[in-house]
Amino acid sequence: ATARPTKRVIASTIERQIFVMDSQGDVLWHADLPEDVVDIACDAFGDEVTVALTSGEIFRLDWGGI
Repeated sequence: ATARPTKRVIASTIERQIFVMDSQGDVLWHADLPEDVVDIACDAFGDEVTVALTSGEIFRLDWGGI
């Protein structure tokens, strides 16, 4: 998922990790996840991201200054 204008890129891996990177590809934040990711979506302003897991859990991540 990407935020518009493209300030950040959000990616998940098959190793159950999630990464937030800047437009240069530098990692700003990362975390291990308890399950596989089903979907990732950014809000229209690029201020937050929603992550859905296979269990049905949904996380909303606010950038909080990063």
